[in-house]
Amino acid sequence: VEKFKSIERAIRESNYKEWILTFDISGPISNIAMSGDVQSWLNYRSKLGRYIVSNDGKARKLNKENSNLLEDETSYDITSGHIMTRFPNLYFTCVTKSNIVTITLSEKPFANCKVFGEQWIGSYLGNVLSDGTLVSRSGLNPTRSMTINSFWEAAQKNGSNWGLSDYRQRQMMMVIYLCEFLDANSQKCLGYRMNGNTNNWVPVVYNGITGKTNILGERCG
Repeated sequence: VEKFKSIERAIRESNYKEWILTFDISGPISNIAMSGDVQSWLNYRSKLGRYIVSNDGKARKLNKENSNLLEDETSYDITSGHIMTRFPNLYFTCVTKSNIVTITLSEKPFANCKVFGEQWIGSYLGNVLSDGTLVSRSGLNPTRSMTINSFWEAAQKNGSNWGLSDYRQRQMMMVIYLCEFLDANSQKCLGYRMNGNTNNWVPVVYNGITGKTNILGERCG
């Protein structure tokens, strides 16, 4: 039985192949080519998703089409946890020759690669509750005008393994964005601002609440 299991494991792992992004940084990056095993990217993409995560680490998958519901289309208590997006392990290399950048990616290790370890990132801008706890939930106005240290302390109220998004996570999200849109112009792909008016954005942002993309499920930026 163990031999069969090892064979099955080897076959399964052999299906994780590399996909490759290539682009020229000498001008606007609007034409990113994807090559290699594109199906491996689609397999990885299918594993990205939103969950409601309680402080004890238990996670329940949300519906792919509507984040207001669980995977089985039943409702949930938003106050029972945090809405988080899961990013599985992503292995990569990045090489620049002249102006050509080549990023190679895979779910499994390959030669000379580095790794973005699995991440759970808040799906919304955070709100600090009256008890001082930082949460990622819909229906709340994001907290602002606090120091990073204060936000960190608020995150730690959930437990010692909770924290803030860091530069490494931003890099990972940027790479996944490039895979999804193949265009570095994020404003063109995701939108320019909340209402599109020059100086009228302040009240819209200050009075806005999280969760307006919930009805897009996992298809939003």
